[in-house]
Amino acid sequence: MAQTLEAIFEDGKFRLLEAPEAPLAQGQRVRITVEAEVDADDVLALAERVYDGLSEEEIEGIEEISLDRRPMGSLTGDPANFLGRADRGCTR
Repeated sequence: MAQTLEAIFEDGKFRLLEAPEAPLAQGQRVRITVEAEVDADDVLALAERVYDGLSEEEIEGIEEISLDRRPMGSLTGDPANFLGRADRGCTR
């Protein structure tokens, strides 16, 4: 039987916030999958740094690609042309 339980990790151990529905014997092995909750402020801080270290030219190239709504299968030819950067001498 599979059940999702919420827990808090403290002092090196998981403390369940509710009892499992399945009857478990003392010492019984179970499988735990950890899915940490994401703090919205952490995600925003990461997004603010997405272009760190890139030149204005590289940022423009990335934004061009992200705004290009053509289906990926319709693009053929030199990948540099697809990226819209061959004419600017950009090799990355």
